[in-house]
Order: sequence, then C-alpha cells, then structure tokens
Amino acid sequence: MTITVEQVRFRTKAGVKRADFLAAAEQISPWLKSQPGFAYRSLVEVADGEWQDSVYWMSAEAAKAATEAFMAAPETKAFGAMIEDDSVSMNHWPEALSVMADQMEPA
Repeated sequence: MTITVEQVRFRTKAGVKRADFLAAAEQISPWLKSQPGFAYRSLVEVADGEWQDSVYWMSAEAAKAATEAFMAAPETKAFGAMIEDDSVSMNHWPEALSVMADQMEPA
C-alpha cells in the first residue's frame, strides 16, 4: 500500500470571508473522515484568499474515488461554492518519505 498525497491549490471567490470559508471547510470533515482510505487533511492559506488543501489517502484508488464522490456529495456543496472554479489545480502523488513526531496534536 502506498500513501497518496492529494494536493489541491485554489482561490476563494471575491467577498468570501476567511472565517466563513474555514467554517465550511470544517463542515465537510465528517464526510471526509467517512471516506474509505482517508488518513489526514491539512488546509493552509498560502496567500490572501489562496489555499492549499493537502489530503493523505491510504491508496491512489481511495484518493480518486473520494475526488469523484466529493463532486457529487451534498455535504461539500457550500465549501465548493466558495471556490473560484478556474483557479483549481489538483495533483495526486505517491508519498516517498514521511516522518512524524512521537506525539502530534492537531491545529
């Protein structure tokens, strides 16, 4: 089994408030956790209104299945509606190396 890292870079639509976007991102967490092969997610604001969403999956198949399911899931609609469609760039890569602290707390 090879961990697959899904990296999605995008901009939020003009007028979307950071707090509202983060609330919508949090609302999809239960859906995301229920997807087969989900391991970990990290959402980072890399610039004002520009984001990188990194999701770790247990396999490439799990990542691809979740990507397809995401587009159709009612739980993800509010989150998706805040994103500029033409700004989305998505990649899936096999993880080559990972290192974790002995104890790690979520943000």
